Amino acid sequence: MLKQRLFTVALSLSLSLPALAASPSSSDVAVRLWPAAEATRAQIDDLAMAVHDLTPLDRHHVGPLSSGELATLTEQTPGGPLRVGLVRNLTHAPRIDSLALEAAAGAKRSAGGGLLRRESDGSISWTLAIDSAAADAMRIHFDRFLIPAGAKAFVYAEEGEVHGPYTNELVRSIAPAGDDFWTNTVHAPTIYFEVRFAGATAPLDLSIDAIAHLELPASDARPELSGTPEGTECFIDVACATENASLIDNLSRAAARLSFQKNGSFYLCTGSLVNVPSTGEFEPYMLTANHCLDSQASATSLEAYWDYRPSACGGAAPPLSSLPRSLGSTLLASSASSDFTFLQLQQSPPGSRSFLGWSSSSAAVSSGMTFYRVAHPQGGPQRLSTSTYQPVPPVGVCTNLPLNSFLYSKGESGGTTGGSSGSPMTNASAQILGQLFGKCGTDTSNPCDYEPVSAVDGRFSVTFPSIEEWLEPPASTDPCVASSSVICAQSNRFKITLAAKDPRTGKTDSGYVMSSTNVFGYFAFPVIASNQTDPQIFVKVLDGRPVNNKWWVFYASLTDVEFTLTVTDTQTGAVKTYHQDPYTQKSANDTGAFD
Repeated sequence: MLKQRLFTVALSLSLSLPALAASPSSSDVAVRLWPAAEATRAQIDDLAMAVHDLTPLDRHHVGPLSSGELATLTEQTPGGPLRVGLVRNLTHAPRIDSLALEAAAGAKRSAGGGLLRRESDGSISWTLAIDSAAADAMRIHFDRFLIPAGAKAFVYAEEGEVHGPYTNELVRSIAPAGDDFWTNTVHAPTIYFEVRFAGATAPLDLSIDAIAHLELPASDARPELSGTPEGTECFIDVACATENASLIDNLSRAAARLSFQKNGSFYLCTGSLVNVPSTGEFEPYMLTANHCLDSQASATSLEAYWDYRPSACGGAAPPLSSLPRSLGSTLLASSASSDFTFLQLQQSPPGSRSFLGWSSSSAAVSSGMTFYRVAHPQGGPQRLSTSTYQPVPPVGVCTNLPLNSFLYSKGESGGTTGGSSGSPMTNASAQILGQLFGKCGTDTSNPCDYEPVSAVDGRFSVTFPSIEEWLEPPASTDPCVASSSVICAQSNRFKITLAAKDPRTGKTDSGYVMSSTNVFGYFAFPVIASNQTDPQIFVKVLDGRPVNNKWWVFYASLTDVEFTLTVTDTQTGAVKTYHQDPYTQKSANDTGAFD
């Protein structure tokens, strides 16, 4: 088992400071309900599940780690992300193409390192298994991935965890060339891969050249053995945080446990979603640390785990295998100057998500201010920590981490360690002010000893000019276009959309527009309520400019489901969101909505 390691500050960053934004701006936290991921049951029903028919030719055994691999796996780089795995190249790469499939498709037989089988419905499956001795979890890497239209590929464990389907379209969105694709992680010592052809069998070219061997921290892989590791007794489970409950909930729903490949190893860090206030489209932008990942190759391999936290204080966290995930990302910007990396996820995060606000002003940080953070220390469940701003750190400023680019703070509660890197530091309004670099001080080994160390975060005010084009894009001037899920008001100036979730069933709904005029409209819930003629949400936009020079937004709820109502002024790009928590019923009159 990989030993737990604590991270310390690195002193070798090369700095080049960008200019600060000319006119500092800010954004507030927002909430969006994304459609739930495809049900596991439906995925399993789509599998041939030929695991018990596999022959020795279809099972690939990667032997125990060598002494050199073991040394690399257990080594932690001071100031670096938490290493939890290695890339292991396969000596005999499983591969199948159209010619091999056509030659062997008539009967059950081994071909290209996998089992070809004709199923009862006439489809053809190709299945294989790979295990890596002592691995807690595994991923598969394809150096070629090309399958015909209609074909579906999956990875799964015999115990029931399944991911997919992987199609050409999905793989090309994550790895455009199709030759550097990592599947999702399967949390088992053996990973199964299957591709099923319902029709055409060409073009086809699949080749597996490597796997990820992952040995997870004890809190992840074997929670019954973890107890309370020394130096973590101060950690605060987010489910146990009773003060600032709304703030902590927003931080929790924005945070993700990040797993990625870098230079032949796999690492863990933390990242969070960031709000783009002017568009209302909720692009899945994520902020993390440059020292975590700084290349497109790492960004392509990214797997973001959501909702890794217990449902109640003192309860057990859900198994990693059950968590919703987002696979793949695009690297938009990255710099060591304030230790940031800014990504766009290729798969939108499922479920109810918070997008954190931010402030680009250096003046947003003041003496004595309390900072808040939700992170995944040691890659484990989400933990809360707080700290207080230190304009002049008592332990001094670390080399290459100057005060004009980094924020120093003194711990007050909770703690951070390896795996926490990249987690955002916010104010009490959930506005990002920085992201975690590490620690600076005389003894950084104990995350619960605050006296000899300061936490160090890259300043968001320094980061902002590098990512401003995504966070404050030019306002759209396209008028609203009405549809079955969009209400347009006031001569198509205002666009109104809805995202809802039933807390009882987990069903999500974008709403159906029953009726609308130039001023108001009604939404029904055909998915949640199985009825598109039963009004659930009423909304109207009034011209209040003769009274206070504002446009007014009124809405009324006739339901207790969770929803977010988004109103966009298409002339200015300004956006207002209105959220109702589950099991409540809320209506509002916003007479200052838009200028």
